[in-house]
Amino acid sequence: MDLSPPGENVETKINKGHLYLRVNDRPSWEESLLFGCQQATVCLSALLVYPFLVSQLACAGDATIALRVQLIATTFVACGIATLLQTSFGLRLSILNGTAFSFLPPLFAFFQLPENRCEIGQNVTVPEEEWKGRIQTISGSLAIACVVFIVIGATGAVGAFSKFVGPITIVPVLVLLTLSTVPMIDEKLSLHWISIVMILTLIVVVIYLDDVHVPIPIGIRPLRVVRVRVFGQFPYLISVGFVWVLCLILTVTGIE
Repeated sequence: MDLSPPGENVETKINKGHLYLRVNDRPSWEESLLFGCQQATVCLSALLVYPFLVSQLACAGDATIALRVQLIATTFVACGIATLLQTSFGLRLSILNGTAFSFLPPLFAFFQLPENRCEIGQNVTVPEEEWKGRIQTISGSLAIACVVFIVIGATGAVGAFSKFVGPITIVPVLVLLTLSTVPMIDEKLSLHWISIVMILTLIVVVIYLDDVHVPIPIGIRPLRVVRVRVFGQFPYLISVGFVWVLCLILTVTGIE
């Protein structure tokens, strides 16, 4: 059905196979801004997970909140610098560098050791050198692991390993890494019922509204109506924005 007024142009941005931008295409600055905001919104939660986990597992007692704030600030600054370097030099991949969930299993294993297991609450005063020692041990271990990755990439050993590592080998590892975070996700979701609304909204936008073309007026004279797959291009941005607005309304009205 044509929703545009008579005598006005209608354009539909439909690419074959739902491919909106090809490799050599340059998006406009408006599209770049929206795509960047969407990626930052998606990565924001992942950037907050690691500081929350490390501060909780470090067993810092009444210094847990202060440690968490420092870790969050450090994570944001480090990821920002890494992203600027990644997008400015070398291959210039347009990605936001963030925390890697592959480090979660060794992190959990480290704090499950009898000498590192936390048995105290957040109201207890813990000596600073005690919990800082744990943080330094974690930092050193992860730094060594990252050096190994750099050596493997610089020597070209990735090409040799890729001949022996295929999907059958990678998929079980990814499944195990994902399953290790399920208890934590289940615990946090049970504390915030609004997460159910977020999940349902994302499912509706991604699955049921993916092919919906929304008419958007552009210009004044002459007026053009461009039909764009807004829900298919910005599913996370729309879902997160909708839930944020809903939370704001519930907070202002005092309902929740």
